[in-house]
Amino acid sequence: MSFTPFAGAAGGPGGLSLSGAGTPIASMPPSGATALVTVPAQVLVAFLATAGATATLTTLGTYLHAAAATPGAGVNRLGIYSAAGLLLAQTGDLTTAMQSAGLCEGALSTPVGIQDGTNYYLALLPNFTGTAVQTLGYNGQAINAGLPLFGGLYPVLFNGAQTSMPASFVPSALSVGGSTNFIYGR
Repeated sequence: MSFTPFAGAAGGPGGLSLSGAGTPIASMPPSGATALVTVPAQVLVAFLATAGATATLTTLGTYLHAAAATPGAGVNRLGIYSAAGLLLAQTGDLTTAMQSAGLCEGALSTPVGIQDGTNYYLALLPNFTGTAVQTLGYNGQAINAGLPLFGGLYPVLFNGAQTSMPASFVPSALSVGGSTNFIYGR
């Protein structure tokens, strides 16, 4: 997978066009990944993302900086939730894929139609008892933790003690996090 550069507004320097590269939704622009973000075992993390195009997703992915080690009980998955916290689809078990650095992608259990301008949560649930999953991302603990609600939605959520993707969650009932892991859908 590659990301196509595009010209910025008013001829500015530009950035990365995810939708132009066949990636209509992501938790953050890949050019914003300035840190390595570790996700502990059995912690569901969910990131508010707005679809940049109307599309049908068949795959979710992330970029692992370091290979995870020693799988624990439960499975390792990516998922997409509605803004209300309803699970729309999840990948199959990614335990093997997460034990290698680099792109980590999984096919969704069922294709998901997303609408341009609509909010979703992209989620990651790893479970490794040795080396934890470490993705590219943005570690803005002090900044992100103090972010206000966006239209009543929380930007970064997490919940511990999860061994499977929950069928739903109540966004206001989860803890508000600070770091953002790079997750994309295509």
